[in-house]
Amino acid sequence: MYIKKNIFVLILIFLPYSLYAWGDGDKMNDGSCKFDLETGYKDSLLYINNNESFLIMNGGDSKYGTISTIYNALTCKKVTSGELYKSNFSGLLEKKGFQEIDPRITVDSSFQNMITFSKNKDNIKVNIKHIAPDVSRELNNLLEALSDKSASSKINISDSAKKLLLNEIFYYKFLDKIRSLSAENINYNYALTLNAMLNNS
Repeated sequence: MYIKKNIFVLILIFLPYSLYAWGDGDKMNDGSCKFDLETGYKDSLLYINNNESFLIMNGGDSKYGTISTIYNALTCKKVTSGELYKSNFSGLLEKKGFQEIDPRITVDSSFQNMITFSKNKDNIKVNIKHIAPDVSRELNNLLEALSDKSASSKINISDSAKKLLLNEIFYYKFLDKIRSLSAENINYNYALTLNAMLNNS
């Protein structure tokens, strides 16, 4: 009887921690990471900076408080965890230059990573594939040339880059670049040609 009481007491003591003892995610055959939605799951945030990416999963409840767990979104490994409001993992990542990724987009704003993010009632899957550096440079150069008056309106684009022109993030970046330039700094012939290519892609 004494032993049973002790076991019951131990269960009560460690139950709050067991709710948040989130381990590593699972590496899938396609290279994606699968993270189970543990008891108390609230939300998640994905951050990317060049060739690094982290997923923050927040959990908790009113009885035991809240906790954040941070995972490497490429290796699926748990990095650390801490109290949600004390750890401020999001703030730390942003200070280090990481960009929060909207789960609806499929390419980051620097054109360095393709992103697939999906969530159901049981788990989150994140798949991040690096874009070849030459393709990333090509896409960025296409936007930079909008303010280059010497840029030819005969635009040549590789097949690899053409596939990414279909992505809405590139069009948004195109519009942002146009809006950021003064009228006298825009290469209009180039801009009109590139805009036509984007609308006909």
